[in-house]
Amino acid sequence: MRLRSFVFPVHLILAGFSPRGSPIFSILIGLVVISSFLAGLVFVGSYLDGTLHLPNGGKGLLNHYGVWAILIADPLVFISTAYSWYLFKSALAGLPFRDEKATEEIRRHVASCVKIITLSDNSGCVVYAMCVITGALSWLNNIRQTIDPEKYYGHQVFDAFQFALGFSATKIALFVSWVLIYPACGFVALLLPIFTFRILRTIETQSLLKPSVFHPDGCYGFAALGKLNISLLIPFVIAFFVALAILLTHEHIYASIVVPLVSITVIILFVSFITIYPILAQIRDVRNRQYTRLKDRGKDIAKLDFAESLSFGIERICFGLSNDTPYSRDAKMLLIAFRVIPIVITTYKAIYPFV
Repeated sequence: MRLRSFVFPVHLILAGFSPRGSPIFSILIGLVVISSFLAGLVFVGSYLDGTLHLPNGGKGLLNHYGVWAILIADPLVFISTAYSWYLFKSALAGLPFRDEKATEEIRRHVASCVKIITLSDNSGCVVYAMCVITGALSWLNNIRQTIDPEKYYGHQVFDAFQFALGFSATKIALFVSWVLIYPACGFVALLLPIFTFRILRTIETQSLLKPSVFHPDGCYGFAALGKLNISLLIPFVIAFFVALAILLTHEHIYASIVVPLVSITVIILFVSFITIYPILAQIRDVRNRQYTRLKDRGKDIAKLDFAESLSFGIERICFGLSNDTPYSRDAKMLLIAFRVIPIVITTYKAIYPFV
């Protein structure tokens, strides 16, 4: 019972969407209610302390971008992570497998991943415990910094220790965010790209798929993987902008914000480039072989009968309409933005104090 209580945020994330992809509204409404309550608690605490605005460059609640970013982002990170879990299962199940034996092989691999991510395996419990410890240490560090904010931030803040109500309300909200929500979301969001890569690598090395140019997704049956990869990035992109909002609030470089900013940037790059790389190579290989085959058949088109010519023509049309990437044009642009923006911002913020 104690262990179940410890891991309930992970189980809520995994239960966030139905097998058909619709959100579970009881979980969604509960999340919105809790987030709204915490935002209201912080506002009332700051209002009663008289710290909505602070003099002499201090950061009152109304101009503390970091706290507002945290309060707004918590449900967004939760929902995006839950949706990534749904897409992980549906995208892998919908791949064009070679035969039933290949399907069963991947089901076996997915089942082992599910065992870890649902914390039915000791290795999953260890990883999740590390995420919770990291979040708890971050929360304790924030308490330490807000006891003497001018020493760390260079200015006063509304949730400083001397403002009892704002301090208490904000620490409650940060506990929910950094010890409950972010560790659970981080646990799921970090494992999913690793699991996806491992499974796709197995698919590639064992040749378990039979891609077809006639697949209705226009990408040999792999389009769902592009959508999955974008969804895997979203929780980290949200977390990146939360860290950036905190940095912009304090206008001061300190280790406990620079380290997360750099770490999240590295994770975004890893997820965007590595996660579905095995399949990207396979798509290019399939397309090149299909092009060569069509080119060779085209040389002898005069020798084909009506049925063969019709089949050849349909295949040529499907080939022309298909893509050599699982990303749509808009998804490609989004992927580029997800890669470039964190690099540019992190680099700029890292070197700005020294130029």
